[in-house]
Amino acid sequence: AKQAKREAELARRNAAVRRDLPRPSTVDASLGQARETDTAAGVADGLVRAEMVMLLNHDAAKYPVKKAGAKKDKKRKRKTADLEEIADGQLGAAREAVAAELKLLMTDNGEVPEEKFAEVWGETEGEFAYLPDRNAYGPLSTASASERMGSLQHEFEALREHMAAHAQRAAKLEGKLRVKTAGYEGRSDQLRNSVVAAHGFREEKKLELTCFKLLADTEEIALPQRTADLYDLAKLEQERNMELQKEYSTLIKQRDYLYGLLNNAAADTNGAN
Repeated sequence: AKQAKREAELARRNAAVRRDLPRPSTVDASLGQARETDTAAGVADGLVRAEMVMLLNHDAAKYPVKKAGAKKDKKRKRKTADLEEIADGQLGAAREAVAAELKLLMTDNGEVPEEKFAEVWGETEGEFAYLPDRNAYGPLSTASASERMGSLQHEFEALREHMAAHAQRAAKLEGKLRVKTAGYEGRSDQLRNSVVAAHGFREEKKLELTCFKLLADTEEIALPQRTADLYDLAKLEQERNMELQKEYSTLIKQRDYLYGLLNNAAADTNGAN
């Protein structure tokens, strides 16, 4: 019976307490104020906010968040007024009402549309910020100019630290990656140099081939004319040789004729003696 009673009591707690999720240890009372009171929706919003602040304060006092590594506090827990006991039927009806309202925002697959989520998040995220002077999150509407400036400075410092941490982590990963890929990088450089050299050699030979093709085309075009010129030159040489042969033959005949005259003259001279 005690176990059943304990389980029933645990079931009545909110999900953050049951699952031991992170919760605020202190709550700004200004969060319970309505943003507007001129409309019924604004009044309802104020009631919901007041109930939320009361529940958060109650849970923070009665079920304090267990910090990792912290010693168990032997002091008494903060005193808090007991909440009004609500019947299980009313709690069930409230859960069904919340589920029905949430269903309006969800799609058929049970997820909140990205556009709707971004819209609600943009409206809510711009209303609250961490205020270092208060050491807590609070609405910007109630913050002074100095508190807003401190909030922006705190956010800037947090982003800078976050960026520095990521940069340091990236540098370490880069060093590890360089150690693991040094051999591959060396091999890659060798292959790249080989490819560049082969490409240069190919381009050089391609240029030479183009030049030789151009020369071959030029020679092929000029070949008939050169052949004709050589043929004409050979014909002229042949005719010249024939003329020289005829001239040579004439000179031989003249020589023989003169030799004959000389021989006859010598014979006549010898006979007269």
